[in-house]
Amino acid sequence: MSSDKVCGHILAASVAMVGVCITVITLVKVFGAAARINTLIDELMAVDSVLFLVSGSLSYLALRTERGPLPLTRYADVIFLLGLLLMIAASFMLAWEIGAG
Repeated sequence: MSSDKVCGHILAASVAMVGVCITVITLVKVFGAAARINTLIDELMAVDSVLFLVSGSLSYLALRTERGPLPLTRYADVIFLLGLLLMIAASFMLAWEIGAG
């Protein structure tokens, strides 16, 4: 797949994932899981949303740059995958807390 296509997919997905992170933060606050896990999940989701914002910004810059977007695309891809891994960890923690409660 070409670098421009990858950047376009990362940009669209990272913007959507920021929305998902904000939604999870809101739901955790509204439904109030245990206080200890609640704070940890909120912090993980906040860090996660920043990772997705950085990933989206890098992919946008890679689309706009004139001199070969490959390094920016790689950075955006790696940061996006880190964000996904962090989201998986936070999702397991939230599911564990809901199941235990």
